[in-house]
Amino acid sequence: MRESDLGLELFFTQDISGIGGKLRKSPEDFAVDETSVLPPAFEDGKFVIAKVWHRNWELNRLVRRLGTNLRVGRAKIGFAGTKDGRSIATQLMSFNAPIEDVKVLAIPDVEILDAYRARRAMEIGDLIGNSFKIKVSDIEPGVEVKSICASVKERLDELGGFPNFFGTQRFGSVRPITHLIGKDLIRGDL
Repeated sequence: MRESDLGLELFFTQDISGIGGKLRKSPEDFAVDETSVLPPAFEDGKFVIAKVWHRNWELNRLVRRLGTNLRVGRAKIGFAGTKDGRSIATQLMSFNAPIEDVKVLAIPDVEILDAYRARRAMEIGDLIGNSFKIKVSDIEPGVEVKSICASVKERLDELGGFPNFFGTQRFGSVRPITHLIGKDLIRGDL
């Protein structure tokens, strides 16, 4: 699906040539590290907060697997934001489960780091931001990558930062109507 299929036809950098190439030939080509609000540590806390590193796991599938391994329902696992499935990601998650069980989780391409107890779970909204490392492969020889990137950076600096743009990544590609539903809700059409 193309962005234009969603009605998104204007880009702030549309007059600047792209660099071409391919994204995500492997999950390692797209790394995201979450910055979240850390719940304070409390020895008597009901929840376990852990930094979770995962490779090539779609978040809902990962949460189901974590729940199965911990023998808890999906509602007992919290997180601040979703991450791209085809990536290497690090994010905070909370578990309403024994800390010993969380620390010894053994799931392929998942590591539990820095687990501690807290009195509250992670929630959507605890996310401050994400840091990305993105590798672009197979760029054609002769493409002036540094010059093009400098032009894009200059344009974004003029705008005061990166615009809050969401395309098929957030609208979805199977049933990409989220923006239309939002438009109807804003107009009061429930």
